[in-house]
Amino acid sequence: MSASLPKVIYIAGTPRCGSTLLDRLLSLGDDVVSVGELNRIWKTGMIGNAVCSCGERFHDCEFWSEVIRKAFGTLPRSEVLHLHRAWKKVVRFKNIRQLRRSREQTPPPGPLSDLAAATARLYAAIQAVSGCKLIVETSKNCVCPFFLSVIEQIELSVIHLIRDSRGIAYSWQKKDKIHHWEDGQPVYMESQTLAKSSRDWIRDQVTALLINGRETPLFRLRYEDLAADPQGTLLLISEFLERLWNHRLNTRLETTLEQDRETVANFATDHIFSGNPVRFEVGKVRISPDTEWRRSMNWKDRFVTTTLTLPLLLRFGYRL
Repeated sequence: MSASLPKVIYIAGTPRCGSTLLDRLLSLGDDVVSVGELNRIWKTGMIGNAVCSCGERFHDCEFWSEVIRKAFGTLPRSEVLHLHRAWKKVVRFKNIRQLRRSREQTPPPGPLSDLAAATARLYAAIQAVSGCKLIVETSKNCVCPFFLSVIEQIELSVIHLIRDSRGIAYSWQKKDKIHHWEDGQPVYMESQTLAKSSRDWIRDQVTALLINGRETPLFRLRYEDLAADPQGTLLLISEFLERLWNHRLNTRLETTLEQDRETVANFATDHIFSGNPVRFEVGKVRISPDTEWRRSMNWKDRFVTTTLTLPLLLRFGYRL
């Protein structure tokens, strides 16, 4: 493939899996730009005018304003709504077989071809505006890699990021965690029941396991391993990217001198309009595993979640 094509690192997983942390760590590498949850660009970005991690609204952000101008010129609201509806119609589990077939033949005119063309233009514009060869996207939707593989104008690789289902379930139960601030008022992160978070976790992991590593370069990673050893994990990812694209990240993290020897990342300002609140953090940030669920999750909730997700917990090497 042409060296000029955008090289996309897509992070697949489930919400609350630590994808924003991985995204920001990867963005510290050479020639890498982080764009966060690009699947939300139509509704959250262009229609909702969300707050970018640079502090500006989406349409006031210099980076995203230039990306949209370069990709589309002006894009009427009706076209944005059409692309948002196309995403919801195309990127669905029941369409995986059709998306796989579309890799071999050009899709007919319709939502799939419209969405593919618009997404290709977005990636090309992101590459041009950022000047970076590698684009990290954290949409997490595990059907999306099947859709992205249809687009001939990009080179795709996937990192399947897995987190313990019990940590995911505990995170979803929190009702007082602030996502961001709007006009001086806190906007809280959503909460979910144990049953729904467990069901979604199972669905997402099963879908990610359907990704064929022979067709789409694939790297599987546990959040717990990333948080425990960020530098070592980034080295493994860098080796994966070097084999794939002859590209090394050359990321350097600091280690504190205290007894616990935590890793410190020095984050610059990114342009992420959707994702975990860690997207707003700038400067030196300590990285350590989020194990609060092990101390605070009550035994009934832990038992229910473990029982519901047991086969896949064992599949990914988690202790009970």
